[in-house]
Amino acid sequence: MKVILTRGLALSWLLLAVLIIGLAVVISTARITLPMISDYRGNIESQVSEIMQRPVEIGSLGVGWDRLRPVMLLKDIIIRNKDDNRDAFHFEQLQLSFQMFRSLRQLELIPHSIYLSGSELAVTRTLNGGIVLRGLSGLAPTRNVTVGERLENLKNLALNLRDIRLVW
Repeated sequence: MKVILTRGLALSWLLLAVLIIGLAVVISTARITLPMISDYRGNIESQVSEIMQRPVEIGSLGVGWDRLRPVMLLKDIIIRNKDDNRDAFHFEQLQLSFQMFRSLRQLELIPHSIYLSGSELAVTRTLNGGIVLRGLSGLAPTRNVTVGERLENLKNLALNLRDIRLVW
């Protein structure tokens, strides 16, 4: 009985050590490779343009960490009107942080918080009580995603506005 208990305890310690080392390798790999994302600024611009259904320009892109959360810092973001290509929005800075473990589990980026700074937002209330940002009306879904799925991914999202002029 003592031999079984000793082997079970040794196997448990070995399993725990392998899990800790595996987690350390995954986190280290992510920390090393994440800064390379700035090389994909053009790809990110085109994907965001497709989502927004408007031309989007990103001045600079940086990536870092906030504890165990990857953070993407975009500066000088311009969202243009799709009709006349004039500026619809300009943000000095947009900072996105992501939920690492939930994103890995679902194999898609799940945002944790969004910080917007240095812009003017014009908000309009529609007749049915909805709220629309002036310049962003008419967005249609780009793939078959239900509203519930979109809201589930935005659950517990912190939206922080700094140096924003809000026009109602």
